[in-house]
Parts: sequence; structure tokens; C-alpha cells
Amino acid sequence: CVQPPPGPRRGPPPGRARAGAAATAAVATAAVLATAACDIRLETDPLVTPTPDAVTVARDLAALQEADIVAALAAPATGGPGDGALRAIESAAAPAHLEVLGGVYVAYPGAAPEPSADPMPDLRTAVTVARDRALAQAFAESETDAGFLAGIRGFTHAFALWHAGVLDARAANVAVPVVAERTLPGPWGDGVALVPEASAVGSQALAELAVLHDQARFTYEVIAARESGVRRDRALQRARLHRDRSDALAYLAGVDERLAVYELPGARVADAAARDETARDTELALGWRYMALTSGASAVERSWLMSAAFDAYAAAAMTEGFAAAHFPVLPGADPASS
Repeated sequence: CVQPPPGPRRGPPPGRARAGAAATAAVATAAVLATAACDIRLETDPLVTPTPDAVTVARDLAALQEADIVAALAAPATGGPGDGALRAIESAAAPAHLEVLGGVYVAYPGAAPEPSADPMPDLRTAVTVARDRALAQAFAESETDAGFLAGIRGFTHAFALWHAGVLDARAANVAVPVVAERTLPGPWGDGVALVPEASAVGSQALAELAVLHDQARFTYEVIAARESGVRRDRALQRARLHRDRSDALAYLAGVDERLAVYELPGARVADAAARDETARDTELALGWRYMALTSGASAVERSWLMSAAFDAYAAAAMTEGFAAAHFPVLPGADPASS
């Protein structure tokens, strides 16, 4: 490596000693670097790939499960009312869940997700797997934000599968009761009372639930007064269920804020279609409120809150005119669905 010969030394002019010293230091440093560059190659530390924590691993797994549903939706439909209903709900829900989760993880921008060695599951299998794993996470991490989101995802998939099953049963001429108390399907809701004997849910929240059920009771009684035959009987049955639940919740709250009469515009019960819509909206509002209360709730509280929410959404689904668009993709979290 050839270096230029040094130039003649000159002292700094008067008043510029500091500037000259700085310039001399800079030149000296440059010369050292130039000399070093002839024989030494500077190295950088190797890149360290971060190790994902448990939260990240769970999020990535959840995203893959939602992506499996999206992929299964691209396969040809198998036919039947149940498959159609499942597709209608999941075509809105799964992409929304995937977006909330941040999408499927890729190692670097532009990279494609690693392909799975497993065969692509069919739609019902993909939804069932996502439901089971999401609900397991929800109850294991119940009081966390991740547990709240997992509960919403699992609840949505559970409802979609249940609704599909109801439509398939009806198509096969299997009787399905229109009015019944229903809990979250599977081990998460088996044997769960829709109102517990004791609860850590706040007194005010319980009192508000009591009022909502009492309003529902009143609504169904007004609907029954406008109906006849089977439709009247069903409205009265649902009114009694709401009355009993309202009484139990008011007792549990220790505060009773219920009224004797509630406002219900005549247009909302003017004809059969309006009455069905009113009943459906009443149940949807109840279901959303119950799901919202699962945020930060313990696993014990989550079990009855989610089951009560499921009962309300199932009742809404049993009304005439119910469509997949009526079911929110993020029940309890999406303000637009309240």
C-alpha cells in the first residue's frame, strides 16, 4: 500500500491554534485508517435472531389457524345449508381475526410463510381446531388481553359450528327446539349455570344485566300480546326465561334498578317481521354485553359469562330472518356490533 509523502510542517496562524489542532488530528486519524485499511478488514457482530416468547408463539399459532380457515374457504363448497352458513360467518370472521392478530408471521419482508407439511384441512375441521385451541387459550390466560381475544375468536367459531349444525339438522328433518337455554358447546359450557350462585363480577355490572334481561322480558311480553298460536307461545317462553334470569341477577347484585315499564316504540312490534327483528336485536345486545364482561374475567367467571352470551346469540339465530351478517365478527370487542 503506497502512502503519500508527508508535506512540510507549518505552524498555525495566530488565533487559529485550536482549529489547526483539530484539523491536524483529523488528518492523522484519516492517515491511520488509510494505513489500517491496507492490512485489516473491519468485522461486524453477527446478526442475532430473536427468540420469540410464549405470547408471540401463541399469537403466531392462532394466526396460522385463522389462515387455515381462510384457505379452506377457497375450496369448493360441499353444499347444504350448514356449509353455506358456516362459510357465510367464517368468510367475515376469519379474515377479521387474522387482521387483529397481525397476520401470519414471515421472517423478513417479501418472504412467504413456511409451507405446512400437513394436508390442508377442510372447512369444518379448520374451524373446529381453531375453536378448540382458542377456547383452551382463553380459559388458560383468562384475565389477559390475549385471553380476551382468544375467547372472542373461540366463541365466534363455536357459534358458527353450532349454527351450521342446527341448519343441517333441520334439513335432515331433525327437530331442534326454538326456545331453550343453551350454553357454550363442549367442556367449556357443560353443566354451567347461566346465573351462578356467587360471582366476582361487580355489583353494578350484574345490576345492569338484570335490567337488560328485564327489558327483554318486557319486550317478549309485548310481542306475545301481538302474536297467536306457536309464535305467541314461544315469545312467552322466552319472556319467562328472561324474567327468571333477571330475578336471579338482581338478587346476586344486591341492587335492583329494574323498572315496571320500559319504552318500546310501536313500530318495533307492528308486524311479524318487525317483531322478529326486535327480538333478534334484543338478544344480540345481551350477547354482546356478556362477551364484553369477559375482558379481565377469571376462568370461573368466563365460563358462565360466555355461556350466557352463547344463549343470547343462539336465541337471536333462532328468529325468523336471521342471517350471518347479523352476527358480529368480534362479539364483545367491536363497538359496531353493540
